[in-house]
Amino acid sequence: MDVRDKILASLEKRWAAADQEPFIAAVLLNPFLRGDFLGQDIALTPIGLYNMLKRLQLRVFRVEADADFQAAFMDYYNKRKEFAPEAMALADWNKMAEQKVSYLAYGCNLRFNTIKQEQEVNPVEIWEGIDTGKETGRNRLTKLVIHIFIRKCAHDLSQLNCINALFKVSHLLKFALMPY
Repeated sequence: MDVRDKILASLEKRWAAADQEPFIAAVLLNPFLRGDFLGQDIALTPIGLYNMLKRLQLRVFRVEADADFQAAFMDYYNKRKEFAPEAMALADWNKMAEQKVSYLAYGCNLRFNTIKQEQEVNPVEIWEGIDTGKETGRNRLTKLVIHIFIRKCAHDLSQLNCINALFKVSHLLKFALMPY
């Protein structure tokens, strides 16, 4: 067994022992990723993913997901209404991150093209930007996302480190799950 196989076996062992749903949800609910790269395994179809979020909703808030929650998730998954990239201002977030990175790069005398801007975008800020403050209806999805990113991540790491770690893991997953 070579090093690659040993590493994959170790990751698979840890993954099997982990509470997987919050991690899958964190990747899915990152508006820059949305799970577009997930395979068509039955658990990863839109309905399978909705069922996972429904279980998380019940587990976290002890409230059943309603029709508004389902509609909100389907709109998010299909990039519609308030969850459309334009409505979430994703291009603007990338632009701000690029400016922030460029400023940091200038201060450190680094080459601008050596820093990845995506690592500077904090998905929690985007979700907080569309949070209406309501505890019902379509906003319940927003509340669940914020909880997953902040509460679940803060358990082991600082919020920012966890979000960056999830973003890096999601990029690794994206390439690992791509067909050869």
